Amino acid sequence: MVQATKESMAKAAVKEDWEPQYLQNHRIETFKSSMSLSTEIFKYLTLLNGGAVAGMLTTLDKLAKVLSVTTIRISVGCFIFGLVLNGFAIFALYFSQTVVYSKSMTKPDKKTQNGLFFYSAAYQIFSLSFFCFGAIFAMVGLHL
Repeated sequence: MVQATKESMAKAAVKEDWEPQYLQNHRIETFKSSMSLSTEIFKYLTLLNGGAVAGMLTTLDKLAKVLSVTTIRISVGCFIFGLVLNGFAIFALYFSQTVVYSKSMTKPDKKTQNGLFFYSAAYQIFSLSFFCFGAIFAMVGLHL
């Protein structure tokens, strides 16, 4: 009986030593994967908006035959504004992570971090929205 309680106590001690380390590793890996996902989203939005601007400006002579100058200006303006919003999203996320890093040694400021993260997500959504608006505006303005 005494032997059984010593073994159960040893197993409990091992679990207590293992669990905090597991949770810490889980937090680190979750943070790494979320940062990786954010990076991929930024690349995607930059590729969408930047590719649209580059494509429209490259084929401007051909587009001028099927789109009015106003339509081209508005569409390109939307794509450029989408790129600017994507840049704002990158800076907001950078400052959010700076808050996390600087406060990691002291009490974390969750309100500031969450606010900056929210702004980053909102900028990303608006960046994608302006890409869609510019693309739709160009499609509606086609003169075939």
